[in-house]
Amino acid sequence: MLRSLLPALGATALAAPLALAQTGPLELLLQQQVHYWATVPSVVAPDFLEAADDFHVVGDVHRVRAFGSGCLPCAPGTFHAATLRLYAWTPQGPGALLREETFVDGDPDLVVLKGPTLIDMTLDPPFVSTDRAYLSVQVDVTGIWDWSISNFGQPNDNPFVVRHEPGGPWVPYQSSYTYDLDADLAFELYGLDDTPLQAGSDPCGDWDIVPQPAIQSGVMFTDVEGTGPDDVWAVGWRFEFDFPIVSETYVYAEHFDGTTWTVADLPHPEPYPGGGYSTLNAVAVVASDDVWAAGSARVVSPDGFVGSQILVLHFDGTSWEVVPAPQTSGGSGPHVNDIEVVAPDDIWFFGEWLGFQASALGEQRSLAMHWDGSDFTVVDTPFFDNKIGYGGGHSLIAASAIASDDIWAGGGAHDGDFTPYSYLAHWDGSTWEHVPGPTPGIDQQIYAVEAIASDDVWASGFYTEIQGLLAVRVPLFVHWDGSSWTQYASPGGGSTLVHRASGDLVSSSGTYGEQGVYRWDGSQWTQVMDFESTPNVQMRGLNEVGDCEMWGVGRMNGLSPGGMRAHLTPEPFLALALPRDPCSGTAPAQSLAISPAPQIGHPMSVRLDDPANQAGLMPGSLAVLAVSLQPAPGFPCGTLLPDFGPGSQSGEILIDSASTPILLGPAVWGGPGAPALIDVPIPMDAALLGAKLYSQGVFVDPSALDIVLAGGVDLSIGD
Repeated sequence: MLRSLLPALGATALAAPLALAQTGPLELLLQQQVHYWATVPSVVAPDFLEAADDFHVVGDVHRVRAFGSGCLPCAPGTFHAATLRLYAWTPQGPGALLREETFVDGDPDLVVLKGPTLIDMTLDPPFVSTDRAYLSVQVDVTGIWDWSISNFGQPNDNPFVVRHEPGGPWVPYQSSYTYDLDADLAFELYGLDDTPLQAGSDPCGDWDIVPQPAIQSGVMFTDVEGTGPDDVWAVGWRFEFDFPIVSETYVYAEHFDGTTWTVADLPHPEPYPGGGYSTLNAVAVVASDDVWAAGSARVVSPDGFVGSQILVLHFDGTSWEVVPAPQTSGGSGPHVNDIEVVAPDDIWFFGEWLGFQASALGEQRSLAMHWDGSDFTVVDTPFFDNKIGYGGGHSLIAASAIASDDIWAGGGAHDGDFTPYSYLAHWDGSTWEHVPGPTPGIDQQIYAVEAIASDDVWASGFYTEIQGLLAVRVPLFVHWDGSSWTQYASPGGGSTLVHRASGDLVSSSGTYGEQGVYRWDGSQWTQVMDFESTPNVQMRGLNEVGDCEMWGVGRMNGLSPGGMRAHLTPEPFLALALPRDPCSGTAPAQSLAISPAPQIGHPMSVRLDDPANQAGLMPGSLAVLAVSLQPAPGFPCGTLLPDFGPGSQSGEILIDSASTPILLGPAVWGGPGAPALIDVPIPMDAALLGAKLYSQGVFVDPSALDIVLAGGVDLSIGD
């Protein structure tokens, strides 16, 4: 009898620890990534056009994500609805209509990101795909919506086709250059049902803009970092206006003690006669009494040349001081963009450098400057382009270290220019090596790097694509798996990258793209904050200072009349244990109790009893707790099983048997009033916060080979 129940539950072997190994990304059935070179309309009005593309998938399709773009550079259109159609596959194109579903604005199975750049539809019930089929998404929007293109010149199976009237013939799409566009539409198909992430929600909590005091107008923040929630530094610069021009720019920093932001007293380098210009672009916090900040300052160099040189400041817990750094001769422009700490005596400063030789022309090199605890050393970086002007030379903008011999850095051309090539570099402990990534569009630049492991490295930035007569900056995300780079599409972000303690990645938009914060959950980038209530937000720096607590900094409202600080405050996770009874099956009354409600770092006690002995079990019977990540498909009801209730009545499985439940226990039931006790330790792991579990008790009488399903309890792990 027990053997017949276990397959019905789909359960694993009996186990004592609580494991959540089944929590993973959605099963990606098909991915056709965005190639931004061309687009194709698929709208109802003013001119009807429906675009369809084929796919080859065997399995249940639960979710469709269509990538596209709205009106540029004008304001995005107003979205009303999206119609998804699935057609039978024929060699000539879409055949008979298999399914049609319209998702109107506000539908809980629909997520639309502004533009719209992404239309995310969950199918209930799923579409059962047995081989090939065609898919179309047609949008009802006041404005414009175009499908993004994938696999240009090398489509999977057949290239996409269009029709210009309902029921009309399907034909190739002719581009503005009067040739048939040989490509796919950009979309993804998923095989596991999952509620779409709602735009504007971060599982860690809520983002808020922190007001900037009026006295601090003219501030531009560039970076932020801290040792914890009550020790955070934000750096940048401050303008002093002499209308209509800017007369002075000073280094600027603030410190947050957990309650209040306080302006720091910084040394301002001695300016050249008649003025000054100094900025901070990066901050790195080794400890509360060991903080570095760097950028540039306009000074008189030893050879008498007036121009910008590297500026490095250090905080010892009491005061800031200038740390002498290498300077160039006969020219200017070197500066620091980022700081990466491996150890207190192993710190790297990245940016731009000028290497002068006998000729008057300087080599516009990228800067990799190392601090060994006492001295700076400028280390050679990959160099192969010295063109003057647009796209010339090299610059490193961001870096991330795994170890002293495993560091990644990325950037673009000198003076903040984009490059027609990929400038990514790796340090192996002795040499910086160029490791180029994808080169979409006409040029690109890397703004952020996040190295998680040697085979798990992300870089982000932007690239330029031509859309009609416009040159548009598009978010660029690439991932290194230990041997090669892969490009991923995102509706926004690209200026920053942070790998959070919870395991996900977040990115923000700064100079280019849709403002807001974006999150990678293991399978997709989704906008989680748009800052629509605060216009002209540009987030230049982003960092996590505690579990699910982050600060973002930058500027807002045009020409930086005020610095911007955004705060992600962790949302408290409530520990819940909610009993759930069968709908039509039977179970022993008051049979399952769990206390206290599950919290990370605390044991949970499970009590299984049959106080009225409704099941007629013999004392000494065994009791187990079945735990699943999903409820039964008919939630809040379950699935009936004949003979698995008290007195051989029908029992009801309240958990999902297809998600391989885990059985905790067993424990001995001593008889009515002598419950079986199962202690479940819950690790102190922030990744468990908010996890939802569904549990049900099971009694087993070995003497009679009887099995009785008890009551259920729905759990939410809290802090």
